[in-house]
Amino acid sequence: MTGRSPDEVSWRVQAAVYGIGLFSTSMFYMASVIVPLYVPMLDPSPILLGVAVGARNVLPLFLSIHAGALMDRLGARRVMIVFAALGVAVPLLYPAVPWIWALIFFQMLSGLSDSMGWLGAQIMIGQYMKGRTSYAGRLSFVIRFGHLTAPPMVGAAWDLYGPWGAFGCLALWGFGTLACAALLPPLPPMASKRPPFVPPPMPNSTRPPPMSRASER
Repeated sequence: MTGRSPDEVSWRVQAAVYGIGLFSTSMFYMASVIVPLYVPMLDPSPILLGVAVGARNVLPLFLSIHAGALMDRLGARRVMIVFAALGVAVPLLYPAVPWIWALIFFQMLSGLSDSMGWLGAQIMIGQYMKGRTSYAGRLSFVIRFGHLTAPPMVGAAWDLYGPWGAFGCLALWGFGTLACAALLPPLPPMASKRPPFVPPPMPNSTRPPPMSRASER
């Protein structure tokens, strides 16, 4: 009788983790297409155009270490669901608030959401998949499909439906991260709650032999 090895991770968990990586890392490439198309409509100076494009990395730069600690304390799945929901809502604010400084702020929030998704996918490889390199390799392979297909897709959405269509497409893509994070089952209690290690007793064969009365004299 053939069946899945007890050490093998279920396909539901694998698909959720790979989906989180695919959707979250593709958001950057999609924004790299539509943000440069949208910012000139706000008539900014060239330096503000550069600031707007680079602002996506501000919060990840300063909060990445703290984000990892937050996931460790509250649970990666819970934190990812919150930031994935942020990644769904924020893209719709771009065309709703056509102001350059608002766009810079939205870029910072979106960048944090994207980075939390990718950080969470890597943490899931360790927590759900025991850090096995075969699963990490599959994750690296799967996310390339998003990098390849998402930019042309969002470009087509802009071409057909304008800014609202493109940013709506970005929000829909972000919903993929949220859905995949919600599909993950809760983890069992943390391994840090295990009892402390107690060394086994010394075998009798290694104990020194008792001293004879003759040796005591």
